[in-house]
Amino acid sequence: MRDRDVLRTLDSLGRMTVLHRIDHAQGRDEPMVWIPDVICGVVADSRIQESLEFRSQLDLKLTEYVI
Repeated sequence: MRDRDVLRTLDSLGRMTVLHRIDHAQGRDEPMVWIPDVICGVVADSRIQESLEFRSQLDLKLTEYVI
């Protein structure tokens, strides 16, 4: 929803161009979000101590910055 709000704001300010376009799809239909979704799930589970088995495998490749 925030994406659409940004586009509406740009349009109201007269800053929309043909380069601004947004397409929405269900997450299950868009393979590009599957891997990040799984990684976020593993990190979230490890933070609440629900499951640590997959987190140890990610730690070899994952750098987590806590802000």
